[in-house]
Amino acid sequence: MGVYGRVRQRAALSSFSIPDKDPNHTIWPLRDGDAVRSPFYHNLQRDERRVLEKHVRQMGCDLIIDPDFGLERNGPIATQTRLKILLDFLESQPDDKIRVVISPLAREGNLTLIGDWFSAESVSPRPGEGHRRTIFNWHAPTVLQTMRRFDEQFDEIIREVDFAGRSSRVYAIEYIQNILSNNNTQ
Repeated sequence: MGVYGRVRQRAALSSFSIPDKDPNHTIWPLRDGDAVRSPFYHNLQRDERRVLEKHVRQMGCDLIIDPDFGLERNGPIATQTRLKILLDFLESQPDDKIRVVISPLAREGNLTLIGDWFSAESVSPRPGEGHRRTIFNWHAPTVLQTMRRFDEQFDEIIREVDFAGRSSRVYAIEYIQNILSNNNTQ
């Protein structure tokens, strides 16, 4: 459409833990781990990542993530692979385009908003099942209300964190690097 909106997302590792690679690339089996998906599914995921990243590059994003969330059903290599992909994304973005907060609230279910025109909310996953349904909404008053709730939640979390002079993006990068280095030493 040639129009971009700010991306707001609440998800354990976000859509930016999806690789921007050909569906047959060797990273996909590592990301899938024990829950193998088809190349068709990988292509859909890659398309999601690409579209959201276009919006981020133009309008920025706010992320509520929980990198401590383990994907037990997928295995530790899948979790580490997803964290590395997310880390690469965060490192590729300038501070003025992205704000990130870390909170266990990201486990409650996935929420994605683009601007004030679209939202998608997934029901919290059950252990071993993944997300069971996603509700898409473009009803303007509902999306605006959802956006405002997200912004309130984001602002409340960001006020509680001492970033020690760092941007929230740099703080998240260091947090994820620490998780990855601790996993490599175990």
